[in-house]
Amino acid sequence: MGDLKVWASLTDADETELVVAASEEDAQAAIAEHIGDKPEDVARRAWQEIPADRVIEIGTDDGRGVLKKTAAEWVASDGRGFLCSTEW
Repeated sequence: MGDLKVWASLTDADETELVVAASEEDAQAAIAEHIGDKPEDVARRAWQEIPADRVIEIGTDDGRGVLKKTAAEWVASDGRGFLCSTEW
């Protein structure tokens, strides 16, 4: 598996989902794991790599407010898998 990166996908419901993965295929697998399905059972999504130096702001519901980190910092702190969604 290659270096991890942040990937973004715009869903049919006009929400944006971000995952940390090594490739587009791995991003598809990561979202499937988050949903609880097999990758082949999840509708294929177009994934766009987010540049490592782009700042991503994620709001929290635990009193920490909005967290700001670069994509590279999110990769380092969270590792592979679902990162956030405009709906979550």
